[in-house]
Amino acid sequence: MPPPPPKAAGLGAALAATGTAQALATLAVFALPILVAQAAPDFGVAKTAIGYQVGLVYLLAAITAGWGAGLLAALGPLRTTQLALLAAGGGVALLASGSLAWAVPASALLGAAYGLTNPAASQLLGRLAPAERRNLVFAVKQMGVPLGVAFGGLVLPRLAEASSWRVAMWATALLLAGFALALQPFRAGWD
Repeated sequence: MPPPPPKAAGLGAALAATGTAQALATLAVFALPILVAQAAPDFGVAKTAIGYQVGLVYLLAAITAGWGAGLLAALGPLRTTQLALLAAGGGVALLASGSLAWAVPASALLGAAYGLTNPAASQLLGRLAPAERRNLVFAVKQMGVPLGVAFGGLVLPRLAEASSWRVAMWATALLLAGFALALQPFRAGWD
């Protein structure tokens, strides 16, 4: 029998976990656009080409959100969130290569990851939040989107200046993987 989840594994913990996952997934999606001035020369493209990468990410996110229900039913919301965070980390790590050949599969991973975060959070929070507080709960979780972009905009350029844009991308990938692993103790109670 698996150990019981931590005592604080209620709505507050779920909201913190899903909001943070949303922020980190958003950080992953916007890491390259934030660092495009430094990264574009290594990719051998103009800075304006970032639009294609962002478009591919969002196209895959839309597709994944549509078929993610099967994965969610098979794995549960927390394992799906962990998978999404690891996929996003993998996408960011591949982008850190600076290779245009790896940019397409990396962007596909980012899109797939981003498309899984909302359905997983919706399932978990919908189960835990009282009906009269669901709007507030989902609004708080969704604050992860601007927080992820703001965090990236504040931290990644400074990290890139201090080291390189690739180091900033690797740090992002490690942050995503670390949070995915940190969620593991909650899995038994939430999946």
